[in-house]
Amino acid sequence: MRRFRFLFMLFILAGCDKDKIVPEENNDGNSNEFVLEEEILDLVNDHRLGIGKITLEFNDACNREALKHSQNMADGKVDFGHDGFDTRYNILKEEISIVGMGENVAWGQTSASQVMTAWLESSTHRENIEGDYTHLGIGIFPNKDSVLYFTQIFVKIN
Repeated sequence: MRRFRFLFMLFILAGCDKDKIVPEENNDGNSNEFVLEEEILDLVNDHRLGIGKITLEFNDACNREALKHSQNMADGKVDFGHDGFDTRYNILKEEISIVGMGENVAWGQTSASQVMTAWLESSTHRENIEGDYTHLGIGIFPNKDSVLYFTQIFVKIN
């Protein structure tokens, strides 16, 4: 089952290209941020398959929390990083009975391959991508200058 389409943003690593982009719709009516989410999921799963890991599935609750975090970072409500991680963990633990969680954030990249390269070049971000998880949430949100903020939330569900 496809996840709800209102989730359309995710986070990017500091120090990367800060080209401004304006979300557009592609030919099937989905925003570019949604397309980026799908591309990132594909890249994560391609990487995991290449190292003998199971693929991850989107999860609506994780997508919602990832989007909220990306929006809060983009709007300056929280600093770039993992502020509120414990709150997101507790919400997801209550809602979907998770037994583990990891999170990657980034900002400034303009493509799925750019953000994945940045995450894979970081040992801690790579550990999350390669971790013992079953589901993934991705949220992407632009700031007022159209710079994208990305969040990935990895969970293991019983």
